[in-house]
Amino acid sequence: GAWTPYTGAVQVTGEGSRLVEYRSTDEAGNAEGIKSLSVKIDTVAPTATITVPAATGTDGWHTSRPSITLAATDGAAGSGIASIQYRIAGGDWMPYTIAVPVTGEGERLVEYRSTDAAGNVEATRSQTVKVDTAPPVVTSAESGTTTKKVTLTATDATSGVAGIEYRIGDDAEWSTYDAPLSFDEPGTYLVRYRAADNAGNTAG
Repeated sequence: GAWTPYTGAVQVTGEGSRLVEYRSTDEAGNAEGIKSLSVKIDTVAPTATITVPAATGTDGWHTSRPSITLAATDGAAGSGIASIQYRIAGGDWMPYTIAVPVTGEGERLVEYRSTDAAGNVEATRSQTVKVDTAPPVVTSAESGTTTKKVTLTATDATSGVAGIEYRIGDDAEWSTYDAPLSFDEPGTYLVRYRAADNAGNTAG
């Protein structure tokens, strides 16, 4: 920049490695050689980003365990990235080095942040990742004497049960189960059944 008379403390503006040059002149007009000082300034926190693979199930659910990838930038004049940290579901902060599997089941809160070489720490960022790798559990119960009834029940602790289907015999079409099945004619019936959860996992 232009030479400016010095009268008091001067604020060093800008970001990055700033070259401050200075010189003095006496009353006779003699000017000393230019001196300089490099001042490193980084007042801006870095920015971290997260990459989550596409959901393998429905409604944003991951039916196979996903791994997150983190990255960070510190701008052209920044001091550079010193570290990236993450934690899952409120656990301990961990240093990030390579892709990290999202542990646990359900809606998992992934928090992350980066620190630059100047010591600036960005505000914690977060993303919720929905994980359901377990299919629902479906069971059958038989009751009655003259008329036999088959009751189907399904449970799913994570994304919830989407529905139950059944078919009687191998050649029949799958039908939606909404009430106990009744059999009042003598004979042997093969009842097949299956359940699906809201993530897209199916169990039979």
